[in-house]
Amino acid sequence: MVSVGLLQRLTALVAGVLLIFMVGITVVDVVGRSAFGVPLSGVAELTELAMVGVTFLLYPQIAYRNLHISVDLLDPFFSRNVRRIQNICASVFGALIFGTLSWRLWLVGERIAEYGDVTAVLRVPLSPAYFCMSVLSGFTTIAFIAMLAPKKKLKERPTQ
Repeated sequence: MVSVGLLQRLTALVAGVLLIFMVGITVVDVVGRSAFGVPLSGVAELTELAMVGVTFLLYPQIAYRNLHISVDLLDPFFSRNVRRIQNICASVFGALIFGTLSWRLWLVGERIAEYGDVTAVLRVPLSPAYFCMSVLSGFTTIAFIAMLAPKKKLKERPTQ
């Protein structure tokens, strides 16, 4: 069985490669456009698809590690038990949101596959991106649910 740590490292590696890819094609596009008057064709589409990959690859890690953005203005006024309940509510809410997102993205992916939608310039099929977003949203849902397990200690945010 594949360990969670291995999956986290693998997804972080793929996300990092996608970030480097985005930087590379942006540099090539800017240099080509400025120095030679020849922009890189389809760079906006490739950047958008890579950004989708980076974002959805990292969502499960953020959820599993409890690293999502939170506003903790009132945390100093709450007891540890209230903060625990707050974390449970956030995990349930996150699981519901990402579960719904996963379901809807899959339906949209099926519809896009039927239509045969592709990007405008490079003609890259869009349905695989939607299916990947759906699956990764499903993993994010599982990560939020895993946060609810009693054996998993939720990371406490330091109060100031």
